[in-house]
Parts: sequence; structure tokens; C-alpha cells
Amino acid sequence: MSKTVPDDCLQRLLQKYGELLTMKELATVLRYPSVGAIRTAAHRGRLPVRLYQFSHKRGKFAKVEEARIQLRSAPLAKLGSLA
Repeated sequence: MSKTVPDDCLQRLLQKYGELLTMKELATVLRYPSVGAIRTAAHRGRLPVRLYQFSHKRGKFAKVEEARIQLRSAPLAKLGSLA
């Protein structure tokens, strides 16, 4: 039985980042090496969360709740201190 991210992960993410993650924050949370890696994964259709654009905001964003779902399915060994 592998360990997964604790249930309070969503609350901690919301407290730290709010409801939306910037590309840089998403790279940190999902442990991608850079924003460029996030862009490449999204372009190839391999990013595990959906990116959103808003008319009143510059850039692309991910929802914290969707990132949490991805984190819950990832083993703790890959997440390091974020769990």
C-alpha cells in the first residue's frame, strides 16, 4: 500500500496560493523543473491539469482543486516536502 498526499492538502494549498495557481506556482506544486516544462507538457497534451485563461488576467492558470486531485494520486516519494 503506497502512501498518498494527506487529506488536508487542499486547505494548505488554498492558504498558500489561493484558488488559482500561476504557471510558476503550478510548476512548484507538481514538481516540474520549470515553467517551460509546464508549457511543453500542456502543448503536448500531457499536463495532468487543465489550464485556464481569463480576459482580465494575463497568463494561464490552474485551479488548486485540480492540482490537488493530481497530487492525491502521486506517491509521496515523488513529492518530497510538499506532502
